[in-house]
Amino acid sequence: MRRDGLHDDIQQNCHVMIAGPSNLSAVLTSFQMVFALVNLQKKGDVVWKVLASARGEFSKFGVLMDKMEKQVGTVQNTIRDLGTRTRAIDKTLKDVSSDEADLALPISEASFDGFLPGLAANRETQEKDEDSPADRPQ
Repeated sequence: MRRDGLHDDIQQNCHVMIAGPSNLSAVLTSFQMVFALVNLQKKGDVVWKVLASARGEFSKFGVLMDKMEKQVGTVQNTIRDLGTRTRAIDKTLKDVSSDEADLALPISEASFDGFLPGLAANRETQEKDEDSPADRPQ
């Protein structure tokens, strides 16, 4: 190490690094840094693979978001149409007032005699039973 140029010459020609008490600590620190760098590079490759996978999943997520946006738009249109129908029904029913309900024709049992033939027969039987003296209390 004391001879000028010998260290550089051996390192270039023989691809050997001379280590001694004066530079052993520096050489070991260099090796340690190289191993740490190689380790970091391996972890970096894993990180890149994870990021590539996440990128693929994110594109699938984007497709699903577009699909959901269309479906939500359909639901919003349906709700808007329901609101329109509700307002139309409300407007129609607003024209009908309770005064018009009072003008309706009265409905009696006699109105249903033609539709329910058994009703008239039951009514006649009831009237006869009410008039019979046997049923009256004494």
